[in-house]
Amino acid sequence: MNKAEQYDIVRIDMESFPWFAKSNFTPFNFITKKQLEKNYSQDIIKRFCLFGEDVYAIPFDPSIQILFYRKDFFENQTIRRLYFEQNKKDLSIPKNFEEFNSIVQFFSQNKNSFSPTSYGTALVLGDEEVLATEFFVRYYALSASLFELNSLKLDVIKSIDVLINLKTLFLSAKLLEDRWWSNAVNMLENKTIPMLIIYMNHFFHLSHAELSPSLGFAPVPGDMPLFGGGSLVISKHTVHKQECIQFLSWFMQDEIHDQYVMLGGNSARKNILSNQEIIKTMPWLPLAYEKEFNGIRENINPLGFSVDLRKIEFFIGKMVKKYLFSHLSEELVISEINRYLSENEAELIQSIS
Repeated sequence: MNKAEQYDIVRIDMESFPWFAKSNFTPFNFITKKQLEKNYSQDIIKRFCLFGEDVYAIPFDPSIQILFYRKDFFENQTIRRLYFEQNKKDLSIPKNFEEFNSIVQFFSQNKNSFSPTSYGTALVLGDEEVLATEFFVRYYALSASLFELNSLKLDVIKSIDVLINLKTLFLSAKLLEDRWWSNAVNMLENKTIPMLIIYMNHFFHLSHAELSPSLGFAPVPGDMPLFGGGSLVISKHTVHKQECIQFLSWFMQDEIHDQYVMLGGNSARKNILSNQEIIKTMPWLPLAYEKEFNGIRENINPLGFSVDLRKIEFFIGKMVKKYLFSHLSEELVISEINRYLSENEAELIQSIS
């Protein structure tokens, strides 16, 4: 964070926010938790704003994962009839990751020679933290936490199920050695794949085509999306604190925030739904608000201590990639992950005091 010392206001990813808050940022004395509650859900405030009980940040571009899909595939009667003939059930939006994989296989020509597309989805493999999101969105669909009795530990049985599910996906999806979702979004827009799980703010920024009426959106399978995006904080080293306060107070005004979103920003403020121009631009927003922007990304532990989540996600992503490209057993991979979490827990969790 040394480079951040030259800046007054910093945008920081939410997974790293609590880890750096105490040593690098200054608490806000111009806005209270009660004021934030007028505009944001409890989950957003907890993960994007608070360090302990103090406000240290305001949400900048909070996001959750959404399942984007092509309605022109899912509603095509010929495709639906073929799916029913092969699977003895209707083609519908997947509610869990077993259904997700079944649909991926149906739309992948290496599993179904009659598929209208080459692949059922894309899997981004070039960045460990991006790949870790594929693990965690499946893990949280089965397990409530990566902590057991306040200690870092994956549920072994459920984690094994997650790896098996990911291996099945790996054998059917389009594999992209990319570090980001840009090409995956292009594939969805070009009808090369019928569905993709991605953070809604990334989809908006990576999309280069006019929004298609054939684009659909739904909750992720398992209905437990990961949080993404970040917050705005004031550097502890700034000599312009009053100017920072003035800017952030200005940014939080309803009219200014609406304009920020119209220019391409992302927001979790409750009043955004009243702006129909914004909804036309990002029609998936009502779905996120219907869920009250509830998601998960454990950047603090059950005791409220900050977690070095970026380091954890990197290691898990590295092990998942190693597993996918090898014949390692699921038991061995999860054992290695839990060994790492146990041996390094003192460095991965820090007290807020």
